[in-house]
Amino acid sequence: MIKSKIFAALLVIFCFAKAFSQDISTNNRHIFRYESENSDSLTTHLSIKPISLSKFFNFQDSLLTSENADTQSNPISKLTGPWRISKSENSKLLFNPIINSQIVFEPKSKKYFTDFGLGINTLGRYKKKLFWDLSAYGSIQKFDEGTTNFIDSFNIIPNQGKYSTKFKTNYISINYVGKLAYVPNKFFTFEIGKSTQFFGMGARSLFLSDNSGAKPYFSAEVNIWRLKYLWLTMKLSDFNITGTGLPEKMFDKYAFTHYFSFNLSKRINIDFFEAVISSPQTDYGNKGIDISYLNPIIFYRPVEFNVGSSDNALFGFGFNVRLFRSMYFYSQIMLDEFLFSELTARNAWWGNKQGYQIGAKWINAFTINKLLVGAEYNYVRPYTYTHHYRNINYGDMHQALAHPYGANFKESVLYFQKVFDHFAFNGRFIAVQKGLDTDSISYGQDIYKSYDLRKSDYDNLMLQGFVVKEFLFDFSASYFLSSSSQTEFFVGLQTRKSTFLSQFETHFALYFGLKSTIYHNKFIEKFD
Repeated sequence: MIKSKIFAALLVIFCFAKAFSQDISTNNRHIFRYESENSDSLTTHLSIKPISLSKFFNFQDSLLTSENADTQSNPISKLTGPWRISKSENSKLLFNPIINSQIVFEPKSKKYFTDFGLGINTLGRYKKKLFWDLSAYGSIQKFDEGTTNFIDSFNIIPNQGKYSTKFKTNYISINYVGKLAYVPNKFFTFEIGKSTQFFGMGARSLFLSDNSGAKPYFSAEVNIWRLKYLWLTMKLSDFNITGTGLPEKMFDKYAFTHYFSFNLSKRINIDFFEAVISSPQTDYGNKGIDISYLNPIIFYRPVEFNVGSSDNALFGFGFNVRLFRSMYFYSQIMLDEFLFSELTARNAWWGNKQGYQIGAKWINAFTINKLLVGAEYNYVRPYTYTHHYRNINYGDMHQALAHPYGANFKESVLYFQKVFDHFAFNGRFIAVQKGLDTDSISYGQDIYKSYDLRKSDYDNLMLQGFVVKEFLFDFSASYFLSSSSQTEFFVGLQTRKSTFLSQFETHFALYFGLKSTIYHNKFIEKFD
C-alpha cells in the first residue's frame, strides 16, 4: 500500500487544466480532414481522443501550410492567430488568443445567461521530443436556475470544476491550463497534465468521456505495429454526502485505466477497456491505494479479486468497422458486473449491470465534401457505474465519468455537420427516456446512490422508477474569421420538450456569440 498524499504528489506535478486545442472531435471543423487522411492508416486509432500532441503538430502543420496564403493576406488572421513566434527544424512555438463571448436568451421567461472569457494559449515542441500545450484564461458566467442550484450546492460548475468566487449571480473562474508530453521514440509517449479523455467513435462514450471536465492525470502510451496501448491514471475529486443529502467535504479517489486498440485491418478495429476506481478513504478509515494498480501490464479484475478489495472495477469492449471510404459503424459494450447464470435466467437481477452503444457516422456523406451525418443509440441498465460505497462510484465532481445521464436510460442521437471554408452548420436531435430515483429508493439512475438502496434484488427493469421523456433539437451556424482562424462567430437555437408524471414542459432558447474553438467549455450544452 502507498499513502494517498505521496501518490497525489506524483500526479499534480506540471498539472494544468484542459488542453482544448488538440481535441479532434465532432465539434471541430477539421475532423473531416483528419479522419479522411488517416482512414487507411494501420497505426492511427481514431477511438482515442484527443489525439497525441506529436500527431496534432503534424496535422496542424499540414493545415497551416495549405491555408498559408489566406493567413498571409487576411489581416483578421494576423489578429486572431495562430501567431507563429518561432519555427525551426528543432523547435516551434505558437500562440493563440482565447476569446469567448456567449449569450443565451429564453424568450418565454425573458431571461438571459452569459459566458465571457479571455486568455492565451501556447503550443510548442522542442526537437520533436518535448511537446507542450498551455493555456491561461479567466471567465465570468451566469447560468439558469437548475445549473445555479447545482453550483451553489457543490461549489462546482458542471463540466469545468470549482469556481474562484461569486459576484451576485455571476461565477468567476481563473484557470491555468495545459499538458506536457515526452516522446523518446516512435514507440512510447508519456504525458502529464490535467485534461479530459474520450474513448469511442461516437457522440457519447460508455467507457470514458469529457463530461465531468478536466482532471489531473498521467499516461503512458505504447504504439507497436497495429496496436496502441494506453495506461491512464487519473486523480478524481468528490464529496462525502451527509444524511441531509448535502455535500460535507471533498476527498480524493483515483481511476486506473487500461485501453487497448488493435487494427485488425484498414477497415476493422477492436478495443478493450478496463478501469478500477479506488479511494484511500472508506467507512472504516484510511486504507491507502493498492500499489498493484500502478503495474501497467496487469488486469485489474484478478488483482481486485485476489486481494479481496472492495474497489470498483469495470471493463468493456468496442468493435468498429469502416465501409467504403469513410462510413463507420461502431459499438461499445460496458460490463460493470454480471453473472452469466443470472443473465440467462432472465429474472432482471440487479447485479447484471451493463450498457451498450451502437452507431454509425458517414464523413463526406452522399459524396458531398465535408458533410458529416451520424446516428447513435445508447442503452444502460439500472445500477451500472454504482457501488456499495458511494465514494468509489464511476464519477468525478458529482458527475458521471462516462455518459452524462448516468444509468437506467435509453437514448437516441442524430447529428450532422456541414463545413465550408469559412462556414459551418451543425444540428443534433436527442431523444431520451430516464427512470428517476426517489430520495430514499434507488431505481438505478443516480450513480451517486449506493446500490444497497435498490428496490429489490430481482425484477429490476429498464426505466423503472419515475419515467422522464425528453426531446432536444439544436441547430447552429458558425462563421470563421479566416480559414486558419481559431475564432468563430456563431448563432443558434435550441428547443427542449419533456414529460414527467403527465406534465409537459417546453423550453426554447436563442444563443449567439464569438469564441475561440479552443475554448470548449460546453456552456451551451448545460441547457440540454
